[in-house]
Amino acid sequence: LTSSDWYMRNSALLAIVHLDRESALNWSEKLLSDPALVVRTAAAQNIHKLNGIEKEDVLWEKMYAPENFKGKNSLWIRHHLAQTLAKFARPGMEEKFLKLLSDEDERLHLWAIQGLERSTGERLAPEAKTIAEKRMAWLKWKK
Repeated sequence: LTSSDWYMRNSALLAIVHLDRESALNWSEKLLSDPALVVRTAAAQNIHKLNGIEKEDVLWEKMYAPENFKGKNSLWIRHHLAQTLAKFARPGMEEKFLKLLSDEDERLHLWAIQGLERSTGERLAPEAKTIAEKRMAWLKWKK
């Protein structure tokens, strides 16, 4: 977990989920700031696997962290962060998911919709066939 080689840190993260949950979550939180994108992604996936809702605040922080963008382009870790945050959604989180729904990265929209559905208990536009159609329904709901 502290190796200078990214592939060793990544391998350790893959294995640590089989140890105690608290250690796995703490190491995963720490490695959400790793210089290697693949390691940060494995850390986010661990938090998802372990249902680590207690790490929710740091996941929201990392959603907008500069290291998770290349220039203005969203990196793939944000998709994993959004998926996990949608899993943890509860009432009162609507504004956070609406912000994700307005993000330029379309990969986040499905998870934003799922987060909104979980936090509001509503399913808008059940007849909608595409994520874009569901997205428009939620954006109208926002107004």
